[in-house]
Amino acid sequence: MEDIDINSEYDDYESAFINIVAVDVAEYAKKHFEKSVKKTLTIPAWLNELAVERNINFSQVLQNALKAELHV
Repeated sequence: MEDIDINSEYDDYESAFINIVAVDVAEYAKKHFEKSVKKTLTIPAWLNELAVERNINFSQVLQNALKAELHV
């Protein structure tokens, strides 16, 4: 911050100030870029049949598993 020359940036440097802003880019992206993408996966037939019988939402289960694996 010491290398920033306020005089070169602003005409009214007496009212100018320097500030640091921290941004969690990953958190911002989760909240603002929820565009879905289609993924294809392969699972054993018996597992698919059991999940379908129990009305499992494959997409939701995959999302939950990925979030748990990635600690997000």
